[in-house]
Amino acid sequence: MTDDTNLPQIDRWHSRPLDVHRWSNHPEIKALTEQLYVECGINTLDKAGNRKPKKTAKDMLRVLLLDLYVAWLNDPSLALGFSKNNNSYSTGSRMDRIHIGNNIIKVEEKLVAVGYVEELDWFHDKTGK
Repeated sequence: MTDDTNLPQIDRWHSRPLDVHRWSNHPEIKALTEQLYVECGINTLDKAGNRKPKKTAKDMLRVLLLDLYVAWLNDPSLALGFSKNNNSYSTGSRMDRIHIGNNIIKVEEKLVAVGYVEELDWFHDKTGK
C-alpha cells in the first residue's frame, strides 16, 4: 500500500464527468481488469445466459480504471463524476446511447468497498451553477 499522506485532497468542485470512451487493449490493463474483476467480486455482477448487456461489468471496470488513471496522471486532485441514479441509465437515455449501463454504479461500489477507490459524499447542485 502506498503512503497517501502526500497525495493532494480530491476536490468535488474540481471535477469532470467520467469519460466513457476510454478503452485500451494493452496487456497490463487487461491483466489488472481481470485481477480486480475477481478480487473485488465484480464477476458476480455479470449474468450468465444468452441476454448479455451491451457492456458488461468487466467492460465498465476497464473504462472506470482507465479514466481514473488518466485523470490522476493529468491532475491528482481531480474528481470524476457519474450519475448514481438508475433512471439515468434507462433505455434511450444518454448513458444508454453510449453503452453505459447502471452496472457501473455497482462496479464503483465494489471498488470503494475494498478500498481501491475513494468516494466523495453524493452531491447535486440544484442551482445549475
